[in-house]
Amino acid sequence: MNGKSASKKVRATKVRATLAAATLAAGGLAGLGTAGTAHAIQPTLSLTYTCTMPLIGAQQMTVAITADAPASVARNTPSPTFPVSTVATVNATTTSALRLIGARTLTGTASASATVQAPQGNIPLTVPNTLRNTAIPESGAFPVTANGTAPSMTFTQAGTGTIRVGNLSLTLTPKTASGGNTGLGTFTVPCTQNSGQNNVLDTFTIT
Repeated sequence: MNGKSASKKVRATKVRATLAAATLAAGGLAGLGTAGTAHAIQPTLSLTYTCTMPLIGAQQMTVAITADAPASVARNTPSPTFPVSTVATVNATTTSALRLIGARTLTGTASASATVQAPQGNIPLTVPNTLRNTAIPESGAFPVTANGTAPSMTFTQAGTGTIRVGNLSLTLTPKTASGGNTGLGTFTVPCTQNSGQNNVLDTFTIT
């Protein structure tokens, strides 16, 4: 075999290997694509809760929820996880109480309950969220942003799925200007969704 023939064979082998790798990659991407198809517009929802705070009791809090949920998922295939972001508006009364105990920043976590209604039955869901470290203003209401990830689920029957948001549980740690704990330390705040609201965050198709 001369040098030119050997060189051609090497090039042909490389081309075949490249095509094979590209085919496998395309197949993998296609498989990921069938796990869930995105919404054209992210689902959003605003809800009002009654939250029981230490010292000041029941307070109203509005929570805006945005979820990058899939518009459709395939049966018998784990759905993709998706990010959920919330912005809670803390009212002026709560702000005054936090400032009174020396709090200047607020951090913590939130646990949001939800129910996924599907042809196979209702699936309870809990989405943990982490609050951004937020400065507490001198007065007035202020927003607190939190981010979390909804877990993967597997659906066994085709049809329509609905995500309904439920109650919240907040674990909060207010901090002083120097970063120390206040007299309240870390505390839990149960938040009950006010009745009569549309709590459907999203509907999706199970194929």
